Amino acid sequence: MLAVMASICGFMFSIVYFLLARFVYQTISSKLIIMINIIAVCSFLIPFCMILFIPEETEVFFGDYNIVVMLSNEWECFVFEKIHDFIQYINIIWLLGVIFFLFLNIYEYITFVQKLKKKSFHIQDDTWEIIIEKVTKKWNCNKKVHIVGNPEIFEPCVVGIKEHYIIIPAKLIDRLTAEEIELILSHEFFHIKHNDALLNFLMVLLTSFHWFNPIFYFLRQNLYEYIEINCDEAVTHDFDEEKKMLYCKLIVKIIEESKQYKKWKSYVVCIGGSSKKEYFRRIECIMSKKRKGNIVKNVAVLTVACAWLFESTAIAKNMDFTIRQLFSNRVDITNAETTEIILGLEIPEEEVPEVRDASYIEPIPENQLIVEDNPDISYKLFFEDGTSIPYYGAEMEESRASHVHTLKNTTATKHTKLKDGSCETKYYEARYCVDCGMVFYDKLIETVTKNPCNH
Repeated sequence: MLAVMASICGFMFSIVYFLLARFVYQTISSKLIIMINIIAVCSFLIPFCMILFIPEETEVFFGDYNIVVMLSNEWECFVFEKIHDFIQYINIIWLLGVIFFLFLNIYEYITFVQKLKKKSFHIQDDTWEIIIEKVTKKWNCNKKVHIVGNPEIFEPCVVGIKEHYIIIPAKLIDRLTAEEIELILSHEFFHIKHNDALLNFLMVLLTSFHWFNPIFYFLRQNLYEYIEINCDEAVTHDFDEEKKMLYCKLIVKIIEESKQYKKWKSYVVCIGGSSKKEYFRRIECIMSKKRKGNIVKNVAVLTVACAWLFESTAIAKNMDFTIRQLFSNRVDITNAETTEIILGLEIPEEEVPEVRDASYIEPIPENQLIVEDNPDISYKLFFEDGTSIPYYGAEMEESRASHVHTLKNTTATKHTKLKDGSCETKYYEARYCVDCGMVFYDKLIETVTKNPCNH
């Protein structure tokens, strides 16, 4: 049920995000757009609505009681019961889908990396080595990076989580100019520095949990697009028009070489992107003179995004009862035509007990302390505040004893002088009624004997 509510929250947040993302991008950085996209992804995965349930103790309430679904006639009860029974199988279908897609994606990734390592070779060329050293210093990248060629890859890309591989298509190694090599490596080193390959791989895994939801696939694709736009912005931010055009032509050149092979692109970060539509979008962003977003605009947009996330959470939370009616296995379906509703039971006034203010009230112990008429036996009460009083028994009429006792914690002692000159003192846990003076003792704490008695 929490997964369903998280999906509703994510859906509400994502729809508004899709409508406003391109408009907002004109005034803020692509990095912030990526951050908001990640928030949208998290809204699908994390049940933020649980925060709203805590003050109301909703989970505790629904854990203790069944949900009653009251419908107007027998036919509606029959239809709802069948729908409810079918929905119970949805959890199993979802779980099987998660296991299947999770296994498939991990298997394909491992297989792809293994094939990549078998067919790849280190590029041994003076021009490449000089440019590699130059680009590494430029981006101040201290991660372990292997730059290799591969005959089965048709587009420069980055793959790897711990060890990063920049893969260059074998047929492009000798066909690229020094300037083009520097642009490609700058692009891929930026991805490595910002762990974009890891982010792509995590998105593939997370899609396994929302394999049924097309909105999540759109979110993933949108994230890929802005990751590339962010990289393009960083690489070309100080380029003139001529060099920007060279960069765009390089992307076209690579796309022409790679358009026949796209299956593996979910697991890597490619300079050419993943679609023709994305390419035109990137060219537009590279060549346009976008106004830089300042801190005030970025904070304002992020605040609005968080506010809408909270509102989406509230909308999902308001649908809580309806969702539980459909998905909970503790539902009682009732026909209103044959059901009598009793709203409450009236309690006669004489049966309502009087409640008094007191320091301590609890059920009365069974044992009442009866004072023995013996000069060698004395009683004393010790209270929690350090005071003590001798106890001579309850001094009130028998008829008043049957009232609601207002009890106070105390320790009662029974001191007995023995014939041999010693004494015995018994200590009891007890309760003292502040109204009638009765004492009710519970268990014996200890017995102390002194010889001779010093009392």
